Amino acid sequence: MLIVFPIDGDRAEVAQAMVSTAQASLESTAALGGHVHIGFGGHIGEIVQANIGTPQRLDFTVMGAAVNLASRLESLCKPLRADAVFSSVVAAEAGADLQHAGHHVVKGVTEPVAAFVLRS
Repeated sequence: MLIVFPIDGDRAEVAQAMVSTAQASLESTAALGGHVHIGFGGHIGEIVQANIGTPQRLDFTVMGAAVNLASRLESLCKPLRADAVFSSVVAAEAGADLQHAGHHVVKGVTEPVAAFVLRS
């Protein structure tokens, strides 16, 4: 699932909304019981958004380096044993809810990326 948080000026508000949404989703999933696992990756950056496809099947999508990084951060959930992984941009804006989990090499990004996870 892809969730897009539009920025209307306050990046800190968007970052906190991202973290809060992940936390609430994780709590709701845990309440279901069983062995359902979900993971989140979050980043703030510029994207291109558009409807693509044909008149018979039109889809909304977003593209760009920011989307790629969010996806790559999500892929760190399993190796980091974390439910949500966020970029340094989100961590700088979201405040104390996140803790640094090191720098990691991810596909499609030339430099290692700082990863931040939800505080336990």
